[in-house]
Amino acid sequence: MDSSFITVLSACFGELTAVIAVALMVGYLGHTWNSRHVLVSAATTTRSSLRL
Repeated sequence: MDSSFITVLSACFGELTAVIAVALMVGYLGHTWNSRHVLVSAATTTRSSLRL
């Protein structure tokens, strides 16, 4: 039970890290409005992923 919880937790954190990394990369490459939009989208996507 503990190991499966840790697996799910690490999977969520791995996904979260990937989303943040992509959002930051696009943010640095794009304009301020675009990066803001991407960060909001990433946050929304992450929130819905964590709910499921």
